[in-house]
Amino acid sequence: MNLIETEKMISNGIRRTEEEAEQFNRDYEAASQRIRDTKCKMKRHEYLLRDRRLGKPPDRSDTR
Repeated sequence: MNLIETEKMISNGIRRTEEEAEQFNRDYEAASQRIRDTKCKMKRHEYLLRDRRLGKPPDRSDTR
């Protein structure tokens, strides 16, 4: 194996590692957004249950 082939292999390895890191970051951000969305839905549900226990009518402006 000569020097040029070695340099190509290293360059390809670095590029692949960078692509994997970018994919990981995209996956991580998507998972974080799903968690935030779920927490928001849970909080909304918690408020609806509280209002129902208190006998308040549901707030129609908050339904999706």
